Amino acid sequence: MSAVKRLLKLLFRTLRGRIFLWFAAIVAALALAAAAGFERLTSYVGGTARSAMDGRMEQIISSMEASDTLYHNLVCSSMKVFSLLVGKQGIPSVKGTTPEGVPLLFFGKHAVNGEKELVDSVSQLMGGTATILVRDGGKFIRICTSVRDVSGKRARGTVLEGSPEVTDALLRGMPFTGINDILGRPYYTAYNPLRDASGNVVGALYAGYDMQALEPLRQAIEPHSVLEKGFLALMDAKGRMILRTKEDSRHPFDEESIAKSALRGGFRDPDWVVSVRPYGRWNYSVVGGLHLPDVRDLAWTFGVEMIAVLSLVLATVLVVSFWLSSRLSRTMDLLRNSNETLEAAQKRLAGELDEAARYVRSILPNPMESPYQIDWCFEPSTELGGDAFGYHWIDGEHLAIYLLDVCGHGVGAALLSAAAINMIRAGALTADLRDPGAVLSELNAVFPMDRNNGMYFTAWYGVYHAPTGTLRHSSGGHPPALLLPSEGGIREIREPGMIVGFMPEAVYKTGRIVVEPGSCILVFSDGVYEATKPDKSLLDFEEFKDFIAANGAAPDAFVRLKQWIRSIQGPGPFADDFTMVRFRFPV
Repeated sequence: MSAVKRLLKLLFRTLRGRIFLWFAAIVAALALAAAAGFERLTSYVGGTARSAMDGRMEQIISSMEASDTLYHNLVCSSMKVFSLLVGKQGIPSVKGTTPEGVPLLFFGKHAVNGEKELVDSVSQLMGGTATILVRDGGKFIRICTSVRDVSGKRARGTVLEGSPEVTDALLRGMPFTGINDILGRPYYTAYNPLRDASGNVVGALYAGYDMQALEPLRQAIEPHSVLEKGFLALMDAKGRMILRTKEDSRHPFDEESIAKSALRGGFRDPDWVVSVRPYGRWNYSVVGGLHLPDVRDLAWTFGVEMIAVLSLVLATVLVVSFWLSSRLSRTMDLLRNSNETLEAAQKRLAGELDEAARYVRSILPNPMESPYQIDWCFEPSTELGGDAFGYHWIDGEHLAIYLLDVCGHGVGAALLSAAAINMIRAGALTADLRDPGAVLSELNAVFPMDRNNGMYFTAWYGVYHAPTGTLRHSSGGHPPALLLPSEGGIREIREPGMIVGFMPEAVYKTGRIVVEPGSCILVFSDGVYEATKPDKSLLDFEEFKDFIAANGAAPDAFVRLKQWIRSIQGPGPFADDFTMVRFRFPV
């Protein structure tokens, strides 16, 4: 019998031969399928990697949105605190110059050039940086600052640099809020002009936070790579790399040059796919880079492993396949369970937030038709805001009217505002509710910021005596109420006082006015009028008063007001809680 015949008999007529042919056919078919599917595998891996990169970039943009809201509130709060502290020092003025030729800035009779106490106090209270600047012709010079240069020294004597918009706004006597470069580093800043007794701009106040210290953005970028050698980066308006994927031996490329070329639209490299996502509010851009050889290497790794597995005997192939499918099934089950748990937690959190929002609205009073007409508008900027208000009869002759605004938003601010409102409404204070100054003094003692996670609030409290038409009132850092007399015009109801919870020894005075029949009183939070115009300046309070004088008594006053504010700041939610209460007294 020839060798060929013996081989054919062995292969086709014996069990071992048939098993061998079966294995050979399966391995050959799978090997051909793997070779044919390599390009499809490469395309799939590349598409998945690009989707993952785009998803990570969208998460970074979302983190920037959250950071913008947080730091806008922080710099505005810091500037309010700074302005309050400076306002106690006296009226700003410039008298003479230092030996270096820098104008001498005075607060009252006290020269402030070179002093550190005020700026350090603001930095310690609010956690950022603070500066007092003096005007020298068309520029501003730092004379007191907690900002330090690269050597660690205070940047006193340096000229305000960065965006020309900042200097232009200050020279025009306007505030500025936004991103600005300080000593070559980007900061989230707020600037307010300082005016002398004649109304001339003689200097400016600054409060801000170092953008490179934004921990949420750092955590969203530095630990994450795109496959093996890809990267994520945050670029500022000048094309500088602010944050990037952490440098190590796996990232040998000049990623900063790649990102800069991509921003200019001139990057062309067949080994890279680069995506750019701009963030307009900061004029920053998020750049992601996918290194295509990583995709081919990963696909090839998968292919080699598959071929190695396919080269084993059928039993091993079946065992390994079962093991891999089992692992994949367990992983998918774990992922599915995790997603279900996450969705359930998100639904529960959303439900709790909705329940909290309903509770906050439930403690608000119903509109009143008689003996006085009282209506209101309440629109939080987030699901839970920091505004709350109320009104109730203390006895048969005295009607209490109150509105407060807790710094910030969210659960903490809502809880604090609800606690304070409930304490007033329930009469839980030991103070005489008919004495506004005493009520605010006790609230200041009961709610110190050091026992409320650093939160404080502004408040306006008034008591109307019906038989005499007298309104007694007091304020803790709150905007004045506005009185629309029956004969026309407008008048501020103001009795200045310190922010509630900020200073334990603060004293609150009580003012008194007579409200004529047919008049109208409007009490509101600062979110009603603090709108940013297209030129980045804030709506002037006098403009707001003019609008209220013309429209405040109209039946649809709240609708008109919101339409007017949105015509200034554009569509979308308000930057702060929008709260106003109106009291109309019959003729």
